[in-house]
Amino acid sequence: MKENIKIFLIALILGMVVAFFLSYKFKEPIAYALNPEVTILYVGSYNNIDIATSKQRNYPNSIIYEEEGIYKIVIGIFGDATVLDLMKSYFHDQGLNFYEEKMQRLKDNLWQNPLWRGFIHFLQSTGIMKIAKKHGMDRKVKQAVVKKIK
Repeated sequence: MKENIKIFLIALILGMVVAFFLSYKFKEPIAYALNPEVTILYVGSYNNIDIATSKQRNYPNSIIYEEEGIYKIVIGIFGDATVLDLMKSYFHDQGLNFYEEKMQRLKDNLWQNPLWRGFIHFLQSTGIMKIAKKHGMDRKVKQAVVKKIK
């Protein structure tokens, strides 16, 4: 009986230490995942994917976001207001005319699901997310998830 209590206390203390370090490491990604509202900056919206693709070539590192048959050429997605202000100033200095829109990131119900958030944190902590982004898989997965949600 005494040995079981010792083992229990050691496991409890070890679990608390691990939880402390993990919560410290993942403090910012968890806050980012819990705040699903972002602001997108886009330079144009089109109802034809071919036109949007040809216009996208003028903006390196932009993406095409499709919503209900409208294709937007997105040049930035920001969750932090300070970074948003800084980037808006930068784009103005570059002479870009852009539009601003607030939106929910991958819909509220998906981000409120703790299993989804846990899955994303697992991918980030193991480095799988970086590999997926490097090979463009994150964009394909996001597009598939958004289509299934709609």
